[in-house]
Amino acid sequence: MKITDIIAQYLLSKEGQQERNQLAEWHDDTSKNIEIVKELDSVWEATEDFSDYETFDTNAAWSALDSKISEEPKQPLISTKLLAAACVVLLAGLVTWNLIDNHNTSGDKALPNHTTDDSSMSFALEDESRIWLNSNSEFVQVSDFTETRSVSLEGHGYFEIAKDKKRPFTIDTDMGTIKVLGTAFDLNCDPNTFDLKVTEGKVAFTNKKRTYEISANQRLVMDNGVYVMIDWYDHHEADWRFENLSFDNTPLSEVLTTLSTTFQVTFDNSDNLDLTNCLINTKFNDESITDILSELEIIVNLKVKKLSDTTYEISSLKCQ
Repeated sequence: MKITDIIAQYLLSKEGQQERNQLAEWHDDTSKNIEIVKELDSVWEATEDFSDYETFDTNAAWSALDSKISEEPKQPLISTKLLAAACVVLLAGLVTWNLIDNHNTSGDKALPNHTTDDSSMSFALEDESRIWLNSNSEFVQVSDFTETRSVSLEGHGYFEIAKDKKRPFTIDTDMGTIKVLGTAFDLNCDPNTFDLKVTEGKVAFTNKKRTYEISANQRLVMDNGVYVMIDWYDHHEADWRFENLSFDNTPLSEVLTTLSTTFQVTFDNSDNLDLTNCLINTKFNDESITDILSELEIIVNLKVKKLSDTTYEISSLKCQ
């Protein structure tokens, strides 16, 4: 019989001589078991002021029971009173632990916060929405998604939002708030940039002055402090989330903008070369910025000089 069963029998005063002998043997078996018995006695002493059990110091009365056993060897090893008290305090401790554990895993749990450095990442939210976060971006889940779905974004992300008419999905940005029910879109935003491209459904963007409604295949971009609606854009510009870049009759100016965002580099066009009349039709798969620029040099005779790890200078251009 397990020692726990023997103790239970003893609590119910149903133990026999064999159980008493086993309990005594268990007590004398190791110093650890003796310490357990000592702690039970300290627990009993604590029940004198049960309301303060959470702060009780279990080291306060370690030797009491052992001395009793030595002085009264014919008495039962552990009194019913002591074990009953131990069970009461043990139960209270379990309840307390359960409350603490539930508290730590419910309302006060940390909400997801995703930050990227030099590479992109993707993750799913508990409502099954999926987010792709580009490099040097920060995504914070503001609500716990029980009654509301609220997040914030600084940087560049692609969103596939699960439909939920009762709980609109909102994104707080430095420029304003985006509200959707269920859709897909690419959003690039920081204190100086706002570029929203809607792939599916409809998106509402509200700033201090007005609300804009952007539908699929439309783009809302801030240009010199003014929001401009564009009725078409190249969907391949959002392919960064798949670690490849595709361009279909895309102006070189937009290609370089996409490369800037993807690789976190800047292009210096101090000579004001016309980058809009060169249309690019190509696809890059897991290629470095160096390889991509080498291919563009062949396609449009683009001459680029590397000034630093993050800065390039456009020196010449000749479209085919």
